[in-house]
Amino acid sequence: MNPYREAMRAMRVFAGKQDKNWASSKKAIEQIPSIHRGSEYYDMKADEIRNGAVAEGNRIAKETAKEISELITKMRANVDRKSTKLEAPGMKDRLDVLASLEHVDVSTIRALSNVLEGDPLYMQRLKEIAEKHHISVTYLSADEMTRAVDTLEHNLMMFVQNYRGDIEHSPASIKQLEQFFRSEGDLRQMETGTAEKTDALFWNKIIQIGSFDIVDDDTSRGAKGQRKIQHYFRNFEELKGYLDEETEGMSTEERYAKINEILADCPERYGAVYRNSVSPHPAEMDLDINA
Repeated sequence: MNPYREAMRAMRVFAGKQDKNWASSKKAIEQIPSIHRGSEYYDMKADEIRNGAVAEGNRIAKETAKEISELITKMRANVDRKSTKLEAPGMKDRLDVLASLEHVDVSTIRALSNVLEGDPLYMQRLKEIAEKHHISVTYLSADEMTRAVDTLEHNLMMFVQNYRGDIEHSPASIKQLEQFFRSEGDLRQMETGTAEKTDALFWNKIIQIGSFDIVDDDTSRGAKGQRKIQHYFRNFEELKGYLDEETEGMSTEERYAKINEILADCPERYGAVYRNSVSPHPAEMDLDINA
């Protein structure tokens, strides 16, 4: 279960209710007989409708703010559990042995990072060792994960406090957020197409720290979103040279399997560029694998 996804659903329900409340009040004012326009009666009835809409909008906001606050509390608890430092006895010796090896694969680095993640000094040493084997280790510290939740809370609460359905007269900051909180039907008309993709896009564009998996209920070490370990090469030639070296002397079938195994632990573009380069009919493609 991911409380972030629950929060995004709550925000869409909130926006939908506010849209409906605003539209209803606008329609009610329009239905006041035109003969009364400009009169004291018209102003009284219009103010009565507007005040009712404001009261309802504030009630909806208060209800949603409470729900979001509870979900943010869950996220903070999940982050705290993932950030708890674990003792790693004997790790210095294991890292010394690792540093002496001529070949280290991604799975070995991942296994050790599960144990070391709570110790920034050991993680830094592991990162340095990994780099010598064309492996990139990026991970989020406790402070970074906390900052991600802080940023999320700020944006969600800002929207709840300020959005009342009148998007046309909303400030730019609210308009930027509103596009992510539309109904499922509206989202299908957007480029993202689904709530799942929209949730990911919101995190990438607004939060910009890791991924929303860092706040889920998975409290295992190295939980998804907190750390990324992949092969990294400076250019295509370096990638190709590594693949050739790792598969030297193998049969065609073995070589194919090994290359696929290595590319699975690379950024997606690496595989696309490499496979295109060895295709009998390669398409025109930039060889910059880190573009």
